[in-house]
Amino acid sequence: MRDLGRCGVAPLSSAQVNVRFGEFDIDPRSGELRKRGIRIKLQGQPFQVLQILLEHAGDVVTREEL
Repeated sequence: MRDLGRCGVAPLSSAQVNVRFGEFDIDPRSGELRKRGIRIKLQGQPFQVLQILLEHAGDVVTREEL
């Protein structure tokens, strides 16, 4: 698992490892988002948007890129 803290984010698509940011953990392999260990239900599209935003943390992501 990677802990992001306040630093940048490693690309999820290439690593496919769990990523922690703040109180949240994301598991790209299972498509799960958890807050303090409690699963938060996300449909496919919102999860994909979250993944893209994490992959490009600190960058501007255009609507077309999403």
